[in-house]
Amino acid sequence: MSSPSTTSTLIARIPYLNTEPFYRTFQAAGYELLDLPPRQLGEAAARGRVVAGPMSLVDWFHLEDRFEPLGPYGIASAGAVRSVLLFSRKPIEELTGGTISITEDTSTSVRLLEILCRDYWGIRPASWRRGTLEPTDAMLLIGDAALRAAAWYEWQAKPFVFALWVVRKDLPLEEKTILGMRFEDALYEGLKQIPAIAAERSPDLGLPADELEQYLRHFRYRLGPEDWEGLDIFRRLIDRGSHAG
Repeated sequence: MSSPSTTSTLIARIPYLNTEPFYRTFQAAGYELLDLPPRQLGEAAARGRVVAGPMSLVDWFHLEDRFEPLGPYGIASAGAVRSVLLFSRKPIEELTGGTISITEDTSTSVRLLEILCRDYWGIRPASWRRGTLEPTDAMLLIGDAALRAAAWYEWQAKPFVFALWVVRKDLPLEEKTILGMRFEDALYEGLKQIPAIAAERSPDLGLPADELEQYLRHFRYRLGPEDWEGLDIFRRLIDRGSHAG
């Protein structure tokens, strides 16, 4: 493959454990991998800095005019995973009028929490505060540091899609095709190496390798019809909330 023809040659890499099967053996010739948490990835994409990446679903909804799915790849879950955790000082049903602290990492998990509060638990927190240092009634933690879409699955009986692999629409078709093939090959090999990934990350995460392996195997990295249905339901719920003001 010749060098990429776009002005940006950056492919975003979310530095979380659950993305490692994509990058373990990815051949990045012609591109540079840039580590970005989900929120920063969306901001970089909006500024035209990245060609492709596993974009937070809400960010993709906002940038759908510029980015399109790169094949059937994403990060989804059908049930509970120890990746998004809500820690509350009181029962969830008592959070109406309270304050929930949210991290800076991802818009998708925040919007999921807002929808669950409004439409599933029937509560209305008084405010959402970014940052996790000041005391609040509840706190949303995301990513490897928190190591749960269980409520979504119990409610909708559909997987929840946290991120979708997307690529710039203006990238030449040949480059999109080659990127898609590279990620298919990388994911095929990466899934076979989940035990090795878990063993390597066990010391720094402070969790047993077998528990990390179970965590990684819970994710759905190739999206099927149920995942896309869950994605569409989430989009409609966001739109309904926006129209409701």
